[in-house]
Amino acid sequence: MRNTFYSQGNPYSIVRTTGTTYTASVGELIVADETEVTLPSGVDAGSVIAVRAASPSVSPDVVGANGSVDGFSAGTTHQEPKVGEYIYDGSNWYLRNEIEVRDNAIPDSGNLHAQYDAIEESASDGDNLTSITDHQSGFGSLSGSATYDSDGLNGKPAFIFDPANSDEFTSSSVDAPLSSPQTVYIVNRLDNASGSYNAVGFSRGVNDGSGAELGYRTRFDGSDKDSLKDANANGYAATYATDIGTPHIHCFVFDSNGDGVIERDDHSAQTFSGLSTGSYTDFGIGNDAQTDQQYWEGAIPAVYVYGASHGTTTRADVFSYLEGKYGF
Repeated sequence: MRNTFYSQGNPYSIVRTTGTTYTASVGELIVADETEVTLPSGVDAGSVIAVRAASPSVSPDVVGANGSVDGFSAGTTHQEPKVGEYIYDGSNWYLRNEIEVRDNAIPDSGNLHAQYDAIEESASDGDNLTSITDHQSGFGSLSGSATYDSDGLNGKPAFIFDPANSDEFTSSSVDAPLSSPQTVYIVNRLDNASGSYNAVGFSRGVNDGSGAELGYRTRFDGSDKDSLKDANANGYAATYATDIGTPHIHCFVFDSNGDGVIERDDHSAQTFSGLSTGSYTDFGIGNDAQTDQQYWEGAIPAVYVYGASHGTTTRADVFSYLEGKYGF
């Protein structure tokens, strides 16, 4: 397999290799499954070769056919680091940049119920979307409106919501209603400091006798509040510094008793208790799936909904995954 990749102005021919050994050529980016990659001798000074592992579980060794590799003698294994971008000085190879290989698996994927993800969406820059896909099929596709921006957040794709257009995506009959416990992660950027804006909402599709729909919503505003509220007037707020226009990841987790945590990507967290819980049939992104009509203004690239109450370790894993995926 060969394609072209540019790094620091250098064109690389991408080579995916298998086996036990591979002898590299100048200008190759080698995605290696084998145990050993040999860097050649007799090439021009300034030549570059890059080697990376095909997955975090693979550890290809880099050796030199002649001369040393970053201080290791010819024919001996270059142990640390094992993958990176190498440059030749006319006699020896030296590590210029280390390459980090991350595991791309979604943490706790067995409990991931719904996944709305701009990176995974089939769309082109500037498209006016009328639906978005659930890549786990737990809730199903949502209908509504938003603009697809291929460079919408940290250089990554995002769904852009404009309250002037009443942008939102909703469903009044999600394919598989999800009861608590739940954990919800929202990659977002709020672009207006005036007013309140709902990022995600759940509703049972019924009311409490006074006309208020039963459910909950995540609300962000310009007065330093990120909150989780239910329709029975229970509200739980975490206070953060105002940084309108700054990308964040927020997490809301609660158990079957309605107790849980509000956490942001800086890992400051607050606990709460007594949230109204139940099986929710209505779901929305960019609004509350209820009656507030406090539309989001800004970007929401991803919303992940888990059917589990995530503890500190799992939350850290999901935060790390989303931070890597969305360029934090």
